[in-house]
Amino acid sequence: MDKNHKGRSTAVFTREEVETLLSDTGLPKDRRDLYALLFLTGMRIGEAVALRWNAWDASAQPLGRLRVSRAFHRKQRREKGVKTERSREVPVHPVLARVLDAWRQEGWKRKQGRPPTADDLGVPSRSGEHRRDPVVHAQILKDLELLGL
Repeated sequence: MDKNHKGRSTAVFTREEVETLLSDTGLPKDRRDLYALLFLTGMRIGEAVALRWNAWDASAQPLGRLRVSRAFHRKQRREKGVKTERSREVPVHPVLARVLDAWRQEGWKRKQGRPPTADDLGVPSRSGEHRRDPVVHAQILKDLELLGL
């Protein structure tokens, strides 16, 4: 259940706004990749920040898939089951597959100083920990303002 029942209907982005958020090189690559996960999968922030590399099956056909079964609970500072209490598989759009592959092959290592393992978080904070949803939300708002959106 949403805390703000009216908020979801007003949280709408145009295709052009999403493309700008995902491609503008004025934004850090790790944030653009996190935004790609959020916009191209419909995951909640807590689900996206708990996603680990072993959740991505890039070989699945006709599209790769992400297994969404965990979320990060910021107040308890631990991973837990997803809000709906039901794991799900999310198809990976070809654009997202390219983003994830480039991030895994180059960006993650550049940011964390080593190649990722299957158990590593996909989009960790700069310290290598789970990102916090209020921080991610504040960053999105800041980035929207920076981009004039």
